[in-house]
Amino acid sequence: MKNLIRKYPQLGSSQDPQKLGLTVKAVLIALIPLFIAIGRGFGLDLIETDLIQLVNMIATIVSSVMVIVGLTRKIYKK
Repeated sequence: MKNLIRKYPQLGSSQDPQKLGLTVKAVLIALIPLFIAIGRGFGLDLIETDLIQLVNMIATIVSSVMVIVGLTRKIYKK
């Protein structure tokens, strides 16, 4: 991971440049509901329960907050 951050420093955290940034982590988390939606589009029969919907909503909310905090940190540090 450190090699990736050295090659692409914009992926680094504004708090600790050696670690992956919060914005990048949030984008990775946001991919979970996206993959579920794509799977449904291709006809994968996912179990429709309130639990799956709850996980989707939580992942969306958490990733959104992480993006906002990560971008705010980057802007503040620059």
